[in-house]
Amino acid sequence: MNFNDGPVALMPMARSMLVNRRQFAASCVASVAFGGLATAAVQTDLRYRNEVAGFGRLRRDPEGILDLPDGFTFRVISRA
Repeated sequence: MNFNDGPVALMPMARSMLVNRRQFAASCVASVAFGGLATAAVQTDLRYRNEVAGFGRLRRDPEGILDLPDGFTFRVISRA
């Protein structure tokens, strides 16, 4: 069966529709950038908010490494 002989001939893909890796990567980067820009435009308060209910307010770490709620602890394993 020859697909080009029927009433609906299959058209070869136009060269302008082909996308190479560089164009695909650029469009992905642009999509992510505009997505972040839209999120930043909607967000009015840039400070961190403790949005998880049930753990309470964060207690400030005296060394300034990691603020945690009451009852939580951490141990520094290594520093860069």
